[in-house]
Amino acid sequence: MGFSLSWIDHDEAARERSMRILALFQERESRDELGLGGVRDSFSDTMFPGTSTIQTRLRYMLFVPWIYQQLESKRVGSAEIADKARKAELMLIQPLLDSDDERGGVFGRLAGGDLKRLPSSIYWNGLGSWGVRLLQGFQDHYHRSLDGIYRRRDWLKVKDPGDDDGVSLVATWSPRIPAPPSDFPERADFVLRREEAE
Repeated sequence: MGFSLSWIDHDEAARERSMRILALFQERESRDELGLGGVRDSFSDTMFPGTSTIQTRLRYMLFVPWIYQQLESKRVGSAEIADKARKAELMLIQPLLDSDDERGGVFGRLAGGDLKRLPSSIYWNGLGSWGVRLLQGFQDHYHRSLDGIYRRRDWLKVKDPGDDDGVSLVATWSPRIPAPPSDFPERADFVLRREEAE
């Protein structure tokens, strides 16, 4: 007789916790015989919201929104956004490897174009927890919503051309994100500038 596990996704954080639990079943050496993993995760979520041990390079918290902002500025639609964002994230691998940083932490360093889990999927929850990503929900929800967001923005501009606040009601990214360097994404490194850190 087999077993099954089911849950209801209430929010992104609940989904992330459920995915972590399921991932434990795939790891051969992972054991939590005393059941302390849940306690550890609870403390971690309370003291360090939006972060995990796999997030080793903070500048990815800017790379991901910069990529999506560039794609949004080109009005890449819902049908293409996932593929174009994936390609953009994979294009970051080589510039990051070419940078002077020797501490590592480059997603795709070994896998290259075969990378399965992109930085955006790993940093997505943190971007929402920290208020960098304004649109709530999963990454695929964001992708599916873009066409509607573009239509609402257009409608608000037609309704009241001088009302920039109305357009901000359908903002997907915080307006406080610093602009990317002029040579991004062709050149990228992990050096966090003062403005970016603030």
